Amino acid sequence: MVRKDTFKTKRKPPPRWLVWLRVVVVVVIVGGGLLSYRACYWQAGPPSDSPYVSLVRVVDGDTIRVQAWRGEQLKVRLIGIDAPELGTAASFRAALSCAELLEGADAIRLEPEPTKPKDKYGRTLGWVWLEQASGAELLLQEELVRAGLVDLYRDAAGSKYYARLELAARHRE
Repeated sequence: MVRKDTFKTKRKPPPRWLVWLRVVVVVVIVGGGLLSYRACYWQAGPPSDSPYVSLVRVVDGDTIRVQAWRGEQLKVRLIGIDAPELGTAASFRAALSCAELLEGADAIRLEPEPTKPKDKYGRTLGWVWLEQASGAELLLQEELVRAGLVDLYRDAAGSKYYARLELAARHRE
């Protein structure tokens, strides 16, 4: 009869340098993974030249102040429309409706006018797109014209989406 314990072999512990090598490899792999995760996670979001902005305030029915993703604030003149002058009830209604539309959007995208990006006062001339939860995109200027709160700004004829504004004004009447 053979004894069972005679077939057991004692395992020799690995050399000390191999233990340290394993520890170093694990630390490098885990550390590299954490660093790459941190780099991807913290820099997530739109790139620095992103067209997405956040609303700071509505100045009046045709001017807003927004903050770009880079942190700078821009004063944006809504191209193609002309709101009533400040101090009138119509001006208040236009500004209030503009604010409601902007605040109700899931995201706000600013598209500068390619033919003339700035006006004589240094304001960015832009088209403002409102992204809705349904996935639809609305042109802010078109919505204000369609509601009858602002008029067409005839000096902007020939700009990128001016034909859309003219069509909205015709359907309003």
